[in-house]
Amino acid sequence: MVTVVESGMTFGPFHEDQFFYIEKCIVYRAIQDQVKMVEFVLHKPNGVDGQIWLIEAKQSSPQPKNQADWEFYLGELKEKFENGLSLFLALCLNRYSDPDFHEAIRTVDMGNIQFKITLVIKGHKIEWLPPLKDALQQRLLPLCKSLNLTPNPVLVVNDEMARAKGLIT
Repeated sequence: MVTVVESGMTFGPFHEDQFFYIEKCIVYRAIQDQVKMVEFVLHKPNGVDGQIWLIEAKQSSPQPKNQADWEFYLGELKEKFENGLSLFLALCLNRYSDPDFHEAIRTVDMGNIQFKITLVIKGHKIEWLPPLKDALQQRLLPLCKSLNLTPNPVLVVNDEMARAKGLIT
C-alpha cells in the first residue's frame, strides 16, 4: 500500500499497482524543465471500466476578485492537467518507459475508461468550490471535448470531500 503527503494532506492508502507518482517519476524528472505536472495518477477500477484520476493538491486558492492571481492560478492548473494527461497517455502508448508505471495502469482500456481531472484544496470552504470548478472546467473544455472526456470529468473538492471519496485519510 502507498500513501503520499501533498499540500498537508495524506493521500491513500492505495494499492501500488493502482498508483503512479507521476510528479516524481524518472520520465518527468528528465523532461521537467518548463513542464508543470500534477501530483499523481490513480486508477480506481470500480465497475467494468473504472476511472483514471489525475490529482493536483493545493493548500489554498486565490479569490476571483484578485484577477491577476486568479488567472495565473487557473493557467497553472490548466497546464498541469494538460501535461499530466499527455504524459500519462504517452506512457500508455509506450512513448516512454518508467519502471514505476505499473502494467495494471498502462493496460487499462483507454476507449472506455473515465477520466477524473481532480483538484483537491485543503481547508477550502464548500461555497468557494463552484466558481473555481466552473472556471477550471471552462479552461479545460477544449481538452475535455477533443478527448471526449465525459461525463463531468473536472472535479474541485476540499479535503472533507476528498476523504469521502477515499482519496485522503
